[in-house]
Amino acid sequence: MEGVLAVISEELNDVPLYYTMDRLCSIVRCQTMSILSVRSAVLNAGYRVSYSHANRMSIKTDAPMYVLWDIVRYWESQNPIKMERRQNVSEAILSKKQTIKVDMTVREDANPESRQLKLVRFQENPLRYWGPGTRSTT
Repeated sequence: MEGVLAVISEELNDVPLYYTMDRLCSIVRCQTMSILSVRSAVLNAGYRVSYSHANRMSIKTDAPMYVLWDIVRYWESQNPIKMERRQNVSEAILSKKQTIKVDMTVREDANPESRQLKLVRFQENPLRYWGPGTRSTT
């Protein structure tokens, strides 16, 4: 409980929505970047960022959407995808010019206190093999 409450207390209260970075990366079909790199890039761009308690790969930020897409474009330029994996949507996003200079240098303040203290911030399964299993075939 302490970890979940810590994440909630660290959230940006004035930002109502969150973005899941694995979803943004999957739209352009590139590999998912580390959440610490994303948070650092947003902070280096001069915006605020926090985790969201709803998803471990989510961020809440006051940065405009074009900043997040610039970060994804920069990441893909450093970790290019194969041309045959590109589709119309990913090509349309990746072909746009970047509007900001992206700096993904990891910052100390990108790692929140709850993560540094290694608190359990997201709910874990209570037991091994807990939850829905495969349907019986007998």
